[in-house]
Amino acid sequence: MSFTKTFFHHPEELRAEVEEAGLHSEKILAIEGPGWLLQNFQEHWNDVGRRDRLLEAIRWLETEPSILGMSAHIMAVARK
Repeated sequence: MSFTKTFFHHPEELRAEVEEAGLHSEKILAIEGPGWLLQNFQEHWNDVGRRDRLLEAIRWLETEPSILGMSAHIMAVARK
């Protein structure tokens, strides 16, 4: 018995799939980003200054192609 049946996209595979569907791929975004790697995430999140710096770093990195795959989930933004 298996836990789940799933497919893991490489970021460029997702972009290609979106375009094959007839859509114009605007961008591929990391959903979690690298924040999940912090062992003390809650401590950072609860401190307003740290949270602001964390969110700033996430915004810088959310579209960086070389690290999109480190996010457990990615999202395609596209238009018709």
